Amino acid sequence: MSSLKVLTLGNNPNILLYTSRFQLANSVDLYHISNSTTNIFEIETHTYGTERLVLQHHYKSIADLTETNNEKLVFDVVILGASSLQELS
Repeated sequence: MSSLKVLTLGNNPNILLYTSRFQLANSVDLYHISNSTTNIFEIETHTYGTERLVLQHHYKSIADLTETNNEKLVFDVVILGASSLQELS
């Protein structure tokens, strides 16, 4: 069975929460883009408590993602978080 390719993009805390939930699935090939300089995150929720998240495929920009990966990247799911429409342009 092929894995699902998921891209999460943004600095919104919900994006990090969705990323952490996707990472729990063994059949997900997960990519994350945010302006964070580290691939290690810690999130705390009422439901799940405190969780340390280490992302294997973390990038600071889409350009970094495309430069690092030689293969053609096609994602099955893209989750984008932005504080405003201007941030997307």
